[in-house]
Amino acid sequence: MKTRNVLLSGFLLGIIGTLPMCDGDRQSVTSVIPGTIDPPITTLSGNEEFVASENAWIGDTGFSHLSLFESYRKWLDLKRTEGSTYVYSKSFASWTGYSIHYQVLVVQDSVARIVRTDCEMDGSTGVVTILGEREIPTDSATYYGILSVDNMYVYAQDSVMTRSRSLNTIYLEIFDNGLLKFCKYRPNNCFDDCLFGVSIDTLLFGEIRAVIR
Repeated sequence: MKTRNVLLSGFLLGIIGTLPMCDGDRQSVTSVIPGTIDPPITTLSGNEEFVASENAWIGDTGFSHLSLFESYRKWLDLKRTEGSTYVYSKSFASWTGYSIHYQVLVVQDSVARIVRTDCEMDGSTGVVTILGEREIPTDSATYYGILSVDNMYVYAQDSVMTRSRSLNTIYLEIFDNGLLKFCKYRPNNCFDDCLFGVSIDTLLFGEIRAVIR
């Protein structure tokens, strides 16, 4: 796997120019959260860094018409090539202008670090205010709906795709390279902030290496 070093001061989820945060025009994730998150989590030492693969960037580049099962097969093929360590982002935006953005590090298929940024957009000006940024304990990952991509596929199949079509609307979107982008359901009698399920905005494969000083 060809790699490039993008992280130099311990472990940091802010990868300059690749992973996102709040943006007033799109009300979604578009640029990086700067700064180091301290202290480093216990599963990674301050002498380790995330090294991103140059050829394993996944972003919003179009959609495929694959089924969820076909997408999962693509994901397994991609992992065989790139490994099981990656950073992904996901976001939620309310009609009120409030939004939440997560950056998640997964190391060998286990969630290892989570950073959350809360934002608010002024509807009249489009100006976005960052309300706060904090690290989420990994033992609270499930509570916040943070999963590894493998577990997203399990959740999508078992908890979304099995919902009654007469009572819910099911949404499934796949990136053009085959990776799951969005799998959620909306109860038919609910219209405001009622989407439930899993999603990925961006994903970057890489590996954890010791820092050579």
